[in-house]
Amino acid sequence: MASAFMGIFSILSAICFIYYIIIVVYAGFGSSFAGFWLLAGAGFGLLSVLFYFDRKIHIISKIPKPVIISVCGIIGAGVILFVFLFGCVVRGMVSKPENKADYIIVLGAQIRGDRITKSLRKRLDAAIEYYNTDNTATIIVSGGQGEGENTSEAFAMKKYLMEHEIPEDSIIMEDKSSTTNENLKFSYKIICDAGDEDANILICSNNFHIFRAVRLAKHIGIKNVEGLAAQSDNKLIVNYMVRDSFAIFKEFLLGNISVTD
Repeated sequence: MASAFMGIFSILSAICFIYYIIIVVYAGFGSSFAGFWLLAGAGFGLLSVLFYFDRKIHIISKIPKPVIISVCGIIGAGVILFVFLFGCVVRGMVSKPENKADYIIVLGAQIRGDRITKSLRKRLDAAIEYYNTDNTATIIVSGGQGEGENTSEAFAMKKYLMEHEIPEDSIIMEDKSSTTNENLKFSYKIICDAGDEDANILICSNNFHIFRAVRLAKHIGIKNVEGLAAQSDNKLIVNYMVRDSFAIFKEFLLGNISVTD
């Protein structure tokens, strides 16, 4: 049994280290959440070493049984919770809008200077595709100016939309927000100020982010809201999905979202 666990944890450790290297080579050392895979690889590696020595000197058998049961229970509960949260992320990724949108809120993402990133471009392309199927919706581009950005995310997004033949009078800029929660609050205020608080609203973001974004929107009082899922970078999608699973748990603990409808 110890040999089997040692083999399993060794494989998991190798997978985590390899994925970390892929992320770093592809996106750089500053890539969000990349360090998780390094830590996970080290953790699985230590477990593999533990079971290796257990074969030799039976370390685990010397640990009191109540301690082993407690540790296994905590680990099991953590695994079940993670699988549930990961399932929430997947649920958001595969969701499709059911109602015709009056407004599309495109959530901002970091830009480099004046240039939008791949992730943000995918969000904008999804909004453009939806708009072109029925050009009656108003697109709200939401995002302020952050560190390393020469202009607001909203301005860069508006410019991109206009370059792709979206009329200027169909675009509203919200350029003060710096978080997803502010994206949603400030954008919804624009909608409410226009007297459209009961409008059908789509939250447009990358697919891994949809579940959390829609739940945040509902929490702040947006009534008729659905998600419009844009694609994500295939090489980084697992990293983003795991990251958002933890983010959902954090928002739940802070009382900002409910994970059930």
